[in-house]
Amino acid sequence: MQTKLEVVPGEITGLKVDAILNVANESLLGGAGVDRTIHSVADPGLLAECRGLGGCPTGESKIPGGHCLYARHVIHTGGPI
Repeated sequence: MQTKLEVVPGEITGLKVDAILNVANESLLGGAGVDRTIHSVADPGLLAECRGLGGCPTGESKIPGGHCLYARHVIHTGGPI
């Protein structure tokens, strides 16, 4: 099975895609930069869903829904400190 991957330039919160990738802090509760922007556009539902995921250690990923984003999902991956 082949998977098509396409890189699309633009404002990440306005992309109509299956998923966007966010390198987040381990809490997944919004931080700075792109993470903060994603959470602010997605609505409080994303924050509530992330609270229920129990964090995300560095090197792992969690995939909540996109909420008010155009993207269907947000792939959060725990980034290095």
